[in-house]
Amino acid sequence: MTRVERQGIRRLSLDELQRLPILYRAALSSLSVARTIVLDRNLLLYLETLSTRAFLAVYGPRANRSPACAHSSDRSCRPPFAPRAGIS
Repeated sequence: MTRVERQGIRRLSLDELQRLPILYRAALSSLSVARTIVLDRNLLLYLETLSTRAFLAVYGPRANRSPACAHSSDRSCRPPFAPRAGIS
């Protein structure tokens, strides 16, 4: 997660990108188990922080969009995979 936060998600290999959601779900699963049976507050805090960081890496906003594009419908502001307006 530190590398993603420092260098950006685009620096990950295809294999790493494919594993990221799996690792995120594994961290959530570990957190769920730890909340049930672990008394170590430091471990819980670590897993909560790791899960939050992973969530933002997987589902969070992308930093590469310029502020001018935040509310724009201009085609040049959309990433190539974004659906067109009105299409679901």
